[in-house]
Amino acid sequence: MTWSIQTESQGQEVEGENCQNPKVIVAELDWGSVTEEQLQGLRADVVIAADVVYDPEIILALTGMLQKLSTCRADRRAPEVFIASTIRNPDTYQLFQAELDKAGIRWQMIPAHRSCNFLYDVQPDVTILQLFI
Repeated sequence: MTWSIQTESQGQEVEGENCQNPKVIVAELDWGSVTEEQLQGLRADVVIAADVVYDPEIILALTGMLQKLSTCRADRRAPEVFIASTIRNPDTYQLFQAELDKAGIRWQMIPAHRSCNFLYDVQPDVTILQLFI
């Protein structure tokens, strides 16, 4: 998962809206064992995940981590979360959406921007979900 967090401008932290030099951190997380303290330490304002919905066996761990992320932000607003997926198996993708619903995580599909500049320019079936945690 990729985490974009608050920036440090001249050595001082600034709010995300006032940020001119965003700081981007890439963090490897074991979704099944990540703690709320670890998630708090990242201080993420935006979470972008790509190609993480591919195996039904990891869906519960992913949604569990997203739930932890939503509960560990009592002092700050929850981060914006975007999940980009190439739909290889519609059943797995539907399972992910169903588990989000069970966990009480609202979501909406971001409309795809389709442009085809060349006849051979074939784009895979990619969707982007915005999650409201």
